Amino acid sequence: MKLNSKTTTVVLFIVGMLLLPLSAQQMQPSSAPQTTMPEHHATPAAKHDIIEEVKEIHGGAGQFVVAGYRMGQRAVQQVGAQPGAFTLLVPHYCPSEVQWSCIVDGLQAATHTILGKLNLERIAAAQQEMRSVVTNRKTGTQVIVRLAEPFLKKYLNTPMEQLETKGREVASLNDEDIFVIETTTSSVAWQVTA
Repeated sequence: MKLNSKTTTVVLFIVGMLLLPLSAQQMQPSSAPQTTMPEHHATPAAKHDIIEEVKEIHGGAGQFVVAGYRMGQRAVQQVGAQPGAFTLLVPHYCPSEVQWSCIVDGLQAATHTILGKLNLERIAAAQQEMRSVVTNRKTGTQVIVRLAEPFLKKYLNTPMEQLETKGREVASLNDEDIFVIETTTSSVAWQVTA
């Protein structure tokens, strides 16, 4: 049987429509939160991946962007979502200053949220009000993540020539040395149909 290009296009469209529900089911994140807690520090291979991922988004790998990545990575796990899930909502409250705003790029790299999907946002706030809020809108689970005071004392206002060295250092720290995390329930939960 000889098929012309119009018939081939129609056949491919029909096959694609039949396979679409199957691939959508495979792409759906598990609705149940993870029951085991992951390691809270980076292995050497993971440290390298963190540095490369933040460089891809941010262009560099200073301590604040790496801290943002680590904050986002842990927060996504805690709310029981997958990076890139449309149900994630990530507002970051910080001063309109470099260092603080660099955290947003780290959050973007780890959570795969973006401005265009309207699920990543930087909101101007005073330094003492700095926090990242990560919400799984499907479940209403929410975490609030703040940089730890010892982290700020050690890494705030690092000279430019030391940024990547300090970023690599932060990539291998324990989570508790970088940030504090608080789990809450959000009022922005909405029903997502699979």
